[in-house]
Formats: sequence, structure tokens, C-alpha cells
Amino acid sequence: MISWLSARNFFGMDINPFAVEIAKVTMMIARKLAIDELHITEPDLPLDNLDQNFIACDALFSEWPQADVIIGNPPFVDARKMTIAYGREYVAKLEKDYSAHISRIRFTSQCY
Repeated sequence: MISWLSARNFFGMDINPFAVEIAKVTMMIARKLAIDELHITEPDLPLDNLDQNFIACDALFSEWPQADVIIGNPPFVDARKMTIAYGREYVAKLEKDYSAHISRIRFTSQCY
């Protein structure tokens, strides 16, 4: 059983910097709700700095933090449409790094 869990126990990556900022704000709102609803006696301010926990990067080509659990929400792009969606250079990099999986599969399989 978990007796205490900090927002700093969570990590996230997204290629979209705005999505990263939304995730950090969401974590701080969740922390405030937990303090209020569970009658936790810690102060709700100052907010945690989650800049090291939630980063803007491409998860396919970045080092992942050590984690016990990983939850993903990968993009759903058909392999035939990847060049249109991401450009020829990006697809070439995918083919180089993930050549065993790239042929006519959904992009989601790259994340496993």
C-alpha cells in the first residue's frame, strides 16, 4: 500500500511542449485535490517544480527515465501516411532505428 506519493514520482514525455505544460499543471491540480480530499496535512504551496520530470522530446529517440510502470498514448498513424505526417527525414530515422517493425504497421507498435 502506498502511504504517500509525490507529484515528483511521475514523469512524462511529449513531443508537444504545450502538452508537457498541461501535464505539469494537471499534476499540481491533482496534488491540491488530494491534499483537500484526503485531509493531508502538508502545505499546498509552493508548487513542485516538475521541469525535470515532464519534458518535451520525442519518446522514440530519447532516453527514458527509470520507471516501475509506463503508460503510453502513442500516435496512431498508418505507416503509409507517416511520410506525410512527419516528413521523409523523420521516417528515414524511424526506418533506421526500428527497421524490423516499420513495414505496413501502425506507428503505435514502435512504442512497445
